[in-house]
Amino acid sequence: MRFFNQPVRLVLLSAILIFPAALLGEGTQTGTIAGIVLDPSGAPLPGVSVALSGPQGERIALTDANGRCRFPALSPGRYRLAAELLSLSADPLDADVFVNRTTEVRLSLHEEGVAPEDSNVIEGDPIQVVAETPVIDRFETRVGGNIRFENVDGLPLARIYQSVTQLLPGVTGGEDGNPNVSGALRGANVYLVDGVDTTDPTTGLFGMNLAYEAVSEIDVTTAAAGAEYGRVSGGVINVVTRSGTHDFRGLARWVASDNDWNADHEYDSSLVPHLRPEISAADAPGRLASTLAISLGGPVVPEKLFFSASWETNEQPFGRPTAIGFDWDEDRSVDSGALKLDWQPAPEHAVSVQHTFDSANFRAFSPFDQSPAENLSSQSSDPQQGASAPSSFIGFFDGLRDRPGDLFAVEQRAQDGNFSKVQWSWTATQNLTFELSAADQERRLDRGGFGTSSITGGAPHLTPVSEDLDDFFIFNGSTSEGFDERPRQQANASASYFLPGRRVDHELSVGFDFQDTESVTLSNVPGQDYTDPFLSEFGFDVQIAGQLFIDVDSDDDCFFFGINCDFAFRPDTGEFLPYVRLDFWRRPPLTSTEQTSALYISDTIVLDRWLFRVGLRWERLEGNGDLPPFVPGDSRGLVEDDDIAPRFAVTWDPQGDGNFLVHASWGRYYEPFLQQYLDTYNRVFPLSGVTEYFWGALFEDPFLNCDGVNPSLTPAETDCWVPTFSDGPVPQQGAQPNLELERSSIDEIVFGFDRRLSPNLGLSVSYVDREWNDLWDDTTLLNFDPVTGEADPRSRVENLDIAERSYQAVQLMLRRRYADNWQLMAAYTWSRTEGNFFRADGLDGFADLLDFTDATVVNRYGPAPYDRPHQLRVYGSYHLPLGRSDLTFAGAFRYSDGVPFERTVEEDIFLGDEFGFGPSVLRYLTPRGSERLSGNFNVDLALNYALRIGALDEYSFDLKAEIFNLTNENEQLGAESEIDDEGLFGLPRGLSDLQSPRSYRLTLGIRF
Repeated sequence: MRFFNQPVRLVLLSAILIFPAALLGEGTQTGTIAGIVLDPSGAPLPGVSVALSGPQGERIALTDANGRCRFPALSPGRYRLAAELLSLSADPLDADVFVNRTTEVRLSLHEEGVAPEDSNVIEGDPIQVVAETPVIDRFETRVGGNIRFENVDGLPLARIYQSVTQLLPGVTGGEDGNPNVSGALRGANVYLVDGVDTTDPTTGLFGMNLAYEAVSEIDVTTAAAGAEYGRVSGGVINVVTRSGTHDFRGLARWVASDNDWNADHEYDSSLVPHLRPEISAADAPGRLASTLAISLGGPVVPEKLFFSASWETNEQPFGRPTAIGFDWDEDRSVDSGALKLDWQPAPEHAVSVQHTFDSANFRAFSPFDQSPAENLSSQSSDPQQGASAPSSFIGFFDGLRDRPGDLFAVEQRAQDGNFSKVQWSWTATQNLTFELSAADQERRLDRGGFGTSSITGGAPHLTPVSEDLDDFFIFNGSTSEGFDERPRQQANASASYFLPGRRVDHELSVGFDFQDTESVTLSNVPGQDYTDPFLSEFGFDVQIAGQLFIDVDSDDDCFFFGINCDFAFRPDTGEFLPYVRLDFWRRPPLTSTEQTSALYISDTIVLDRWLFRVGLRWERLEGNGDLPPFVPGDSRGLVEDDDIAPRFAVTWDPQGDGNFLVHASWGRYYEPFLQQYLDTYNRVFPLSGVTEYFWGALFEDPFLNCDGVNPSLTPAETDCWVPTFSDGPVPQQGAQPNLELERSSIDEIVFGFDRRLSPNLGLSVSYVDREWNDLWDDTTLLNFDPVTGEADPRSRVENLDIAERSYQAVQLMLRRRYADNWQLMAAYTWSRTEGNFFRADGLDGFADLLDFTDATVVNRYGPAPYDRPHQLRVYGSYHLPLGRSDLTFAGAFRYSDGVPFERTVEEDIFLGDEFGFGPSVLRYLTPRGSERLSGNFNVDLALNYALRIGALDEYSFDLKAEIFNLTNENEQLGAESEIDDEGLFGLPRGLSDLQSPRSYRLTLGIRF
């Protein structure tokens, strides 16, 4: 490859900048070994042949005039290096490669049979020297860490790859897989699997379940990310999956937990009287949760083609109470798997093809809304995004969006997703590499009824239980059926060129990213399908998708109507007595699209004891969506934004030995754009597009002849339903997009130091300061009609000067790699996250009606809901060899301050004598964060036993027992802040606000 001269290299680098926008991966998925070869006197040796062999192949490099050589674009794993020149040679050296890191090695040549002076090899022992992988990396300017699967496999952690973030400072929460990182919101992280962005584009939360045994390494960035990363203000969690090697290797595991093994929920009786049904259901015996996991890898064609495959299936039962005293099982099952083929047609070329999938089935309570976006866009008296609804029943449904379903008001949901990826890397020379990747991703969520009565075709209905209609039960199945699809295409093209010099080295990196995401939603109310009989009389052919029935609510209504109210609804027979039927018109699938293009360039400059990294990232975002009147193919622009994100970092090695590094960085990062913002424009208001019917038999109208007619019959087959109104020929949506909207961003300053205390022990201390800019929310306006004198609230999403958020933290990390059979990872964080705006979608009504009330701004500035000033986490393990057996003891200690809360109340806003009362808003009675729960801690333990069997110890039988919350703490984790008639202020809102009692988990496995 010596034909690549300087002009040709520059041409190739320039070509990357204009690579066609068909291809997204974020950052590199490989690492680098940088070596120096010394003669017996310690002087650098040029022209030495250095051979590298690893999991999937071999490479050879020659040292330059300074005795240096490089092996870039290596997949993570352990590699062996050997060097020789004439009669001189070096002892074979093993070195570990981590993704996105540089491992430095030194090879000392000596005459055959003569060991170098610094050799620790004893004569007669087999020669195998492992290079000390530094616990601090002078080439790394990010804050975070790389963690191998074998380092966490024995720890007491949740079996999800996101649990690794719990080991690092600057991370709050995340037990469900969605942490707050460095003060950012849960929806501001990026979740990568082998560089493929699997983040849910609608919510910003993790979007794919990954088989745990498929994980090889997890690279986490919590701050100071380089120019190759974009669309993120939180953490970058990059999972590298296993690759096949020269040897066949595999494992199989069965993991089990059971309610019968756990301690009971025991809390102060004054704290949980309202949660007794939930606690009783959670403590019900006999719920075995089990997981079966299998992983296998090895060669297909020796030295050329390798495979790795992993599969996992999980069954998780949950118990939930209902308001009428029954329990139901919210069983969940998750299957996930990954298959990867690695092909190395030549030493300088590598091709990887993979397919990763997951599938989940579960049941969930179903209130009337079917998604966070529609929920937020359907506030009845204050319609977001300009949506409106028929005034005759809009007040009735005030609060419906907040009510859980009840018995039979359950959705069966099936979620399936996968991505396929191909990646090609080319090491043109030891200083020049290229990488191309493309991925196609699919995700679909199907929603449908569960346990419904066929009498009404699965239509839901409500049974109010109080005169003020604040309490009601939803019966007879799902209130939404349909699907959500999220297809996405991604691609990446990048190049890296290392330019060595006598005093200054440069490493140039350029890349182009592209992502195309589509959101398709179909949502209809279930029930009977027919043509609307009322609208047909006026010549409108309107297809009805389903119905919502409203039952007679109380004995008072029975007295008023003069009817027999012996029943409202009987779950066993499906009989009910309604007085209103709402026929919902069939809606078409609605689509929004988003395209993001990015171009980045960075230069890493090494000058003596200094390292400078300068980067620049350009991003362009375009969002489109279907708008009324929903003409097929009529998609309009909703958002358009161009941004420039500069990054700068510096590292200083004052001693020149790499044992003490001082670092500082500054950068701008643009927050991820959540597609639910686009979806709010093409979603119609849930209670629009409807015809209302009244059950005429309640008035005993003699002309209807409805005596003895059961309203449970097919609704369209009787004239006893009297139409009262229709809200027009099309569902209503009055969105007004803001094409001048700018994405939120943060300005970040980081400085600190890294200290190598021993070859395997390192300390990192960082100060992180972040300030958010251009936060945005919807602002409600009153559109006044001078003819009718009516005011219609409409909203517009805007960047708000009054919206603030900031984060300051001191983060400490102490890491000890496995040596002398033990490892330690300890993290402490002091932090402060403050502001007045803590939602990711911009739709929480923060800036509503500022011209009419101060309720949305008064006392709102203060700690974030996830603010934890002090956090301490310590994870460690000790390995004890016992002949052909091995014992590993592992433990975890975690402490964090409690969450803050305050006193709030919901009140109606008086808009003046001309308009009367308007929307309800949340008023802060005390400053944000004026109260805080007590801190909580957990002690978890794990014991691993492995028995090696076989002539060469090629098999092992594994047994692992884990105890979580050993001391059985029962602390409150969250609190209700709103003061209302239920008197729940300061109390937990559900089981998720309570610390789980002591629990156990057992794992059986075999390795080969």
